[in-house]
Amino acid sequence: MSKNLAFNFFLFVMLVSMQSCSESAFTSLSEANKWLNNIDHGCKKNKSIAGVDYSVMYVPSEYFLFKDREVLERGSDSSTYANALYFILTIKDEAIKNKPNTDVNFREISKADQYTNRIYDLNFDLSSSIVLVNGTNRTNPKLAVVENTYGVKNSESFIVCFDNSIDRIRQEKITIEFNDEIFNSGLLNFTFRKNDLLRFPGFKEKQL
Repeated sequence: MSKNLAFNFFLFVMLVSMQSCSESAFTSLSEANKWLNNIDHGCKKNKSIAGVDYSVMYVPSEYFLFKDREVLERGSDSSTYANALYFILTIKDEAIKNKPNTDVNFREISKADQYTNRIYDLNFDLSSSIVLVNGTNRTNPKLAVVENTYGVKNSESFIVCFDNSIDRIRQEKITIEFNDEIFNSGLLNFTFRKNDLLRFPGFKEKQL
């Protein structure tokens, strides 16, 4: 019986190793996006509350470095990104999914001043509503930048940047807390395993 268990364990280790080796480095942002958006890889977490969909996706610093190289067609200083931890927070209103030119920020409001206040909160006060929980340490992001969609999508996305790096995370798990007082969904927790975040295959060196 013990021999069978040992053999089964050996097979399991071999399968995991083969799967790990099969994840080769990416050559494009589209390949990386597809991998990161695959829930099975553990870099993206979703929640739905009262018709509002929330997702938080870990984005490795090398993603932004590769993006800079792709856009600028020249090398970029990796230190700009290396000492930061990035996530993308997306808020989507499913009720207006198929309605053209509809802005998610009008959800459950109708007055212009309410809209103005909401846009202000999203652009200048979002960092105070987000916390990175790393063991007993709790840290607000140093930056939370909204991607302006000009009302053409039913979602709003934010790049959230913490003054940290994946290498300095000592806990097995980390949690992103989002206290949503904007769309009134309350406290939302998105928990990630460090090992999943480290699985990102990276990029092949871009020839410039």
